[in-house]
Amino acid sequence: MARSFGIYALLVSALVVTGCSADNDRPTGVPDGDTGLMDSGFIGATQDSSAALDAALDGPWTSVPEEPGSPLLARNSDGLDEDAEPSLDGRAECYAEGDGSLGCDDGSCFDVRSCCVDDGACCAAVPRPALERAFTTTSCATNNSIADCAPGVVGFGSPSSFAYGAEGDDIAPGGDLGGIAGVLTTERVDLVLHRLRLTATFVPPTSCEGACAESVALGVTEQTTIPGPVRPVAALVYSASRQRMALLIGDTPVKQWDDVIAPEEWVLDLRPDGTAAVHRGTEALPFEAQYRPRASVSAVLWGRTINPAIRLPTRLRGVTAAVSLCDVAAGWRDRAPLTVTLDGGAALQAEDVASAPSVAGDVLAFELGGAIYLAQRGTPGGLFQTMSGVALEADSSAGFMGGGVADPELIENGTGYSLYFTAITTDGATSIGRVVLDSDLDRSAVPVMVLAPSTLSADEVREPTVHVHETTGGLVMAVRASDSATEWLALARSSAGATFTIHRSPKLATLSRHGGEGAISRFDQDEASHPSLTIHNGAWKLHYTGRRGTRESIGLLVSDDLVHWRSLGEVFPAGSAPFEAVGVREADVATTDTGLSMVYVGTNGVFPTLAGTTRIATDVGQR
Repeated sequence: MARSFGIYALLVSALVVTGCSADNDRPTGVPDGDTGLMDSGFIGATQDSSAALDAALDGPWTSVPEEPGSPLLARNSDGLDEDAEPSLDGRAECYAEGDGSLGCDDGSCFDVRSCCVDDGACCAAVPRPALERAFTTTSCATNNSIADCAPGVVGFGSPSSFAYGAEGDDIAPGGDLGGIAGVLTTERVDLVLHRLRLTATFVPPTSCEGACAESVALGVTEQTTIPGPVRPVAALVYSASRQRMALLIGDTPVKQWDDVIAPEEWVLDLRPDGTAAVHRGTEALPFEAQYRPRASVSAVLWGRTINPAIRLPTRLRGVTAAVSLCDVAAGWRDRAPLTVTLDGGAALQAEDVASAPSVAGDVLAFELGGAIYLAQRGTPGGLFQTMSGVALEADSSAGFMGGGVADPELIENGTGYSLYFTAITTDGATSIGRVVLDSDLDRSAVPVMVLAPSTLSADEVREPTVHVHETTGGLVMAVRASDSATEWLALARSSAGATFTIHRSPKLATLSRHGGEGAISRFDQDEASHPSLTIHNGAWKLHYTGRRGTRESIGLLVSDDLVHWRSLGEVFPAGSAPFEAVGVREADVATTDTGLSMVYVGTNGVFPTLAGTTRIATDVGQR
C-alpha cells in the first residue's frame, strides 16, 4: 500500500498522513446482506471502462513526475489482447531481454524512473558538512599538522601529517622511510546505502632522485584507529618513484596506470551496488571494479614523505568528499518484533499465530484465528493495543464472506479508514471485500464486495493491496489471482473505491507466475503471494512474498506505468534474528519522509511474529 505515515514509534516518528477521498457506501435501495453486490452494482453488470475512469487514473499522478508523452498509468481497455504489451516510448526496450533490448544502463533509459531503483549511480546529494570540510587546510600554517587545524580528522603514524598552506590546500602525508602517517576522518559513511566520491589532484614531488620512496594514498577504511598499517576497503595509491597510480581493493592491486608524471585529478567513486569506479582526468571512460560495501567507513589519507624541508614532496591538492543517498532495495535496517497487547492487557504471543499485518497511521490491522483485529498505537516504543472485540469476522448474513475473512489491507480515507480483505464463502470461494470504518474504527457501512475473480479471468482472488491517488481518489489494487493451473499477481483499478475493473499487465503476470518458465528467480519458484504496492523514487514498487520449498523471502518488481515491469529479485531475505531465522513474508510497505517502512511476518519455523523495519532512501535520485 502507498501511504505516508508513521508506521510505529519503535522504528520511525509519526508523519503526516496522505489522505484520499471517502469511499462510497452501499448503493441506495440495495438490501443489506445481498450476497451478489458490488459497490456500484451487481456482479455481471457492465464494468466501468469509461473515459472518466481512464482520466481519473491516468493523472495527474502527483507522486510521480510525469514524462511527456508517457502516461504513468497506461490506458488498458477491456478489449485489449491480454498477450499484447503496449509500447510506451521505449520503456519496453529498457526492460526487455534479448535482441533489441537497450537495458537500464543505456543512456536513453536514464529518465525511466524504475531504472533508477537499486542503481548505485542514481542517487541524491546529501549534505555532510563535517566530511566535506575534513580536508580543508587553508587555515593551516605551513608544516602544521593537519590534525591540529582540521577538526574533521585525527592523525596517526609518525611523523604526523603536514599541511603545506603555502601551496594553497595541498596536503602531504608525514611518515618517513621507517613508516607511514596520515589522517582519518571522524565522520563515518554507510556505503551500503550511500555513494561516496573522493576527488583529489595528485601532485608529484619537485624532484625524486635516488632512493625516493615517497607515496600518497586516498581511500576508505573500516578502521576507527590506525595503530599500525592501513587496511583499506578501496583506495588510490600513487608512487612517485614508479610514476604509477594503483587502485587497491582491500590489499589487492586490481588496476595500475603508468607514466603519471604531472599533477592530475583523480576520482574514486564508491557506489552501494558494489562498483568502485576510478575517473582519471585525462581519460573519457572510468575504470570499474567490484568491491564489498561496508556499513561504516572513514575516508583516509596516508603515505610517506622524505625530506620535506628541502623540497615539495608528493602531495594531494583540493581533496573533497561528496556523499549521496541512493535507493538500495535491500537496505532494510533495525528489524524488530512489534509489541501488541490484546484485550485485558495480555501481550500477543507467538503461538497466537497472528499474520498479514497492515498499518495506516496509528492503526495496525492483522489476522488472528480467522478474524481481523485492529490495534491502536498506545504508549511510545512500538506498543499497539487491540480494540474491543474483532473488527471483522465471518458473517453468514453476507454470503460472500460467510466462510471467513483474511488478509487485511487498511488505508485512511480522509474521514476514517477503509479495510479491504479477502472474503471467503462457506464453499471456499474467494473475492475482495471492503468495509468502511469511521475515525473511531467503528463500522459506518456494511461490508461489500469490490472485486470478483471473474473480473480478472481467475477462479480466486485474495491478498489485496491498494494504492490511493492523492488528487483524484482513484485506486489501484494488486491481488494474488489463481485458476486451476497456476497463480499470478494481477492489477485492478477503480475511480474512487467503486467496482474495480481489470488493468491488464501481461508482463506482471509472466514475472510473477510461479512454477513455470516465467518465474523470475529461484527464490520464488514455488509461489508469489502477498503483494504490497507503493510509489517511491518516482516509480511503482511491488514487494511480494516468494517461496521456494519451505523458505520464504520478499522480492521486488518495479514499473513506471503498471504495464512494463522489471524484477530486482530477492531484496529482503530472512535475517539472523531468531524470530525470523527461517523466513519472512506478508510485507506491507509504505513511504516515509526519509524512505520506506515495512511491517511483515517473520517465522522461526514454528511460530510467526509480527515485525517491522525501515530503510532510508532517496525519493529524488538522479544519475
